[in-house]
Amino acid sequence: MPIITISGPLGARPREIGARVAEILDIDYLDQAIIVDASKRLGVPVDVMALREEHVTSRGERFAGVLRNFLERSATAGAGDPFIGNTGLEVLLTRSYDELAEAPRAGQGSVDEGRYAATITSILDELASKGNILIAGRGGQVVLKDLPTALHCLCVAPLEDRVSWIMEREHVSQQAATSQAKDHEKGWAGFHRSVFKADVYDNKLYDLIINTGRLPLEATAEAIASAATQKEKQVRQSEAKTTDLE
Repeated sequence: MPIITISGPLGARPREIGARVAEILDIDYLDQAIIVDASKRLGVPVDVMALREEHVTSRGERFAGVLRNFLERSATAGAGDPFIGNTGLEVLLTRSYDELAEAPRAGQGSVDEGRYAATITSILDELASKGNILIAGRGGQVVLKDLPTALHCLCVAPLEDRVSWIMEREHVSQQAATSQAKDHEKGWAGFHRSVFKADVYDNKLYDLIINTGRLPLEATAEAIASAATQKEKQVRQSEAKTTDLE
């Protein structure tokens, strides 16, 4: 039941690599695009959702199911809107790193960092409890840092390599690509500082740090898949030995 988190700045290709790792291991893959899809499925009141007993089949539906359960538990507990003001689920979970890091702290559209951290922690904890998932971004390496079987990966690359990748993918000038790379990295790091009080480049958050500017995507994905399998096996063997001693 591999559980993997992968993170990194724009141009270091964490999402592309993560998607390939998920294919190799045949596990679910979760990134912001899937969050957008799943949250859009939940544009109905909680009491209506409670009447739904549909079978969760696709990966987007699985995530939507977790969000639905979260909302239902919050409503049952009398917590009201578990998110923020009038912004709601889709706006909160689908904001970019830049938007979350720079969002005003009061008034319309504000982000309550404590509530956001609690919300995303609850959601990722539930997803991880079922295993067989790779989570790209959203602070997964911080939220699940104490989960023994989880493998946490950081993708890095020199700025010039990241800029070249953005230029090729987005068909933009070097100047525009450089601006994108720097702005994203600033927002990405700021998101972790403001929401999780964490340094995104803290080595202690990761099992594996890979310079994706030095390795092909396929080799990187295979290395991560192998490391995840070996780490889970090692932890399970250690747990079995502890049980035998007891």
